[in-house]
Amino acid sequence: MSFSIFNRVPEFPDSPLRFAQLFAMLIAITVIAGLIANWRIAVALGGVALAGFLFDFAFYIPAAILVAIAATLISRLVTAGPIRRPIFAASPRDIGVFAAGFLLYEFGRSVTEGDYETAVMNAEHLLNLQIGMGLPDEARVQGWVFDHMRLMTVFNTYYSYFFLAITIGSLIWLSLNAPDVYRITRTALGIATFSALLFFAAVPMAPPRLVEASGQVGSHARVGLTHGYMNEFAAMPSLHVGWMALMGWAFYRALGGKLGWGIALFLPVSMMLTVVVTGHHYWMDGVVGAVLCVAPAIILERFPRFRVESTGVKTPHAAGTD
Repeated sequence: MSFSIFNRVPEFPDSPLRFAQLFAMLIAITVIAGLIANWRIAVALGGVALAGFLFDFAFYIPAAILVAIAATLISRLVTAGPIRRPIFAASPRDIGVFAAGFLLYEFGRSVTEGDYETAVMNAEHLLNLQIGMGLPDEARVQGWVFDHMRLMTVFNTYYSYFFLAITIGSLIWLSLNAPDVYRITRTALGIATFSALLFFAAVPMAPPRLVEASGQVGSHARVGLTHGYMNEFAAMPSLHVGWMALMGWAFYRALGGKLGWGIALFLPVSMMLTVVVTGHHYWMDGVVGAVLCVAPAIILERFPRFRVESTGVKTPHAAGTD
């Protein structure tokens, strides 16, 4: 007997090797988290990692959590600061709210799907707008990499798996290292995500892969991958780009300097290119998604409750305060 959650069926490891790999990652997450925080947090992060594997049947979410806590441990060792710190901004309530919010968001997308004709018409209007703005032709960009199977596989894997993994890993790193920035990012993420549901309902938009006038095709099947869609007409805005823009903003506020700027640019730009190459979004979907997600964070930071007093981050090249 199996059950599904919005077209996703939780699956356990299907081989002794995968089971051993998952077990090793969970042990590593629990041990490192116990060293840098406490064992209650360690068990919670291990549970999130296990749930992430069951949800995606892939190691990307556990790996993202492992990278976040390992990077925290390494930075504390390099800067000779205390390894264990009583800093973890994400509360058990946050984890429950994130899980419930994600399920509610998936449900909201499923009930806000518009009709095909309206969605295609809106997409064609957007294409004409982009032409008038002189934006690059998405079909030409897709054509540059479409015949390179390995590269297309990288883009499609990045689209399907790294989107959620990077978001979860980033929030955990922020919880451990920059609690003030985490609180802003967490709140902005909720505001932006549920605001996007209003867009989906008000402006149903067919993605390029479903619009003949775009000249693009879907690329998942071409590289042997599948992707579940709760709403085929939710191209505007792109939360793939929006969430990455928000995580980039958070790393910039937490780290500053060239490293912060580098991450802030890489995450949204790489995802923008990905959603175009895979035929899932138009340029303007990404732009609107980025504005929708980052604007609440910038506004929230002006309120005393969310003001960033210090980043709480120390790196070998830039020192902050605890």
